[in-house]
Amino acid sequence: DVEKTVLDCGAGGPRPPLTIFKEHGFATQGIELSDKSLKSARNFEEEHNLDLNIIKGDMRKLPFEDNSFGVVYTYNTIFHMVKTDVNIAIEEMVRVLKLGGLMYINILSTKSDEMNEGEDIGNNEIKQEERGEMVIHSYYDENELDPFLASLKVTVYRKTITLTKMSHNNTIYNSAYIEYVLKKE
Repeated sequence: DVEKTVLDCGAGGPRPPLTIFKEHGFATQGIELSDKSLKSARNFEEEHNLDLNIIKGDMRKLPFEDNSFGVVYTYNTIFHMVKTDVNIAIEEMVRVLKLGGLMYINILSTKSDEMNEGEDIGNNEIKQEERGEMVIHSYYDENELDPFLASLKVTVYRKTITLTKMSHNNTIYNSAYIEYVLKKE
């Protein structure tokens, strides 16, 4: 049984996923770096009379005590940093996760078609246009992150690779993600 406290790292946007947790009785907390995404989330909270507790902050320096949450996750966010920063953010997420708690992360796979577009800055880290801005996208080989995760004393509860057909500028391409559900030992 997981404690019903949840932290979303990258919690902003027009439809915060924390809403689902709130509806199921979780105490919610979110952290968001982007002012624009934070504003969207706050507008959503106001429109729906919700308080999801989303604050401005950086997932690489979480302002929470060790072992604070039963569930910690990041969805479509963590790979918008270089890999050394991704590792720091994952360490922070594990730090605030309670023993026996569950963590979800998804990262971009090198099997994604879009990996070949943009400015390669090394180590499968690519600057690409996203919503009119140049954004870093870090792409991972299938097992690249596994040794790092093992060093953090988390068990890979489930790992899947998901291929999704996407459409952008009238072009259809395959987007691939590696998804992890981890349990803190």
